[in-house]
Amino acid sequence: FYLGEIEDDEMRTQFETVLLKAKPKEIVYPKGCLNKTCLNMIRRHLDNPILNALQPGEQFWDHQRTLAELETGTYFSDPLEGNQSPEVNKAQKLPELLHQLVAEKKDHTLSSLGGAVSYLRSLKLDMELVSMKNFRPLQEFDGST
Repeated sequence: FYLGEIEDDEMRTQFETVLLKAKPKEIVYPKGCLNKTCLNMIRRHLDNPILNALQPGEQFWDHQRTLAELETGTYFSDPLEGNQSPEVNKAQKLPELLHQLVAEKKDHTLSSLGGAVSYLRSLKLDMELVSMKNFRPLQEFDGST
């Protein structure tokens, strides 16, 4: 998972760059929140992508629900730890990048991750993929600083 936010111009240059580099086959987004310009850009630059519009809140989680799902779930539990007491701070199990996003108040990034995790959960792929802890900053992907 490459996680981050971009600041863009009216021409959506950064968005276009990420699309062209990533070439996603499938895009998950909150229903009613993808403007026509971005949708046209996706269709113009990608070869028949699957577009999944998820219901905001229920299917595409906000940042708070995303954190709650990740902290209370078993995505990051260590099987060697066994049964832990309820006093254990589950947030300590979050990968470092997620801690950083919380500290920097990157709510849109966390919400986007929530949309992806929710969608993967509906496909029964969330445990397999999220528990790998393969979270990287978007800058590593696009080469920006």
